Amino acid sequence: MPIPVKESVEEPAAKINVLLQAYISQLKLEDKPYSSLLLASSEAKMFLSILCAIFEICLKHGWAVLAKEALHLCKMVEK
Repeated sequence: MPIPVKESVEEPAAKINVLLQAYISQLKLEDKPYSSLLLASSEAKMFLSILCAIFEICLKHGWAVLAKEALHLCKMVEK
């Protein structure tokens, strides 16, 4: 289920949000600002790095449930 993005298209956080949602959901984006970025290998590596960092943070704080979800997302992006 998509999560609404309130930021403008030009903001990096909004782009990352939309690209992550589309990548994980395997959606095809037809909007020009996003379509050129989707599934490029450098962006996929960036997403994986962000998710791995989130996973490490969760492990460090002892948040087992969140760590499990972060690891699940890491595996999805890796595939």
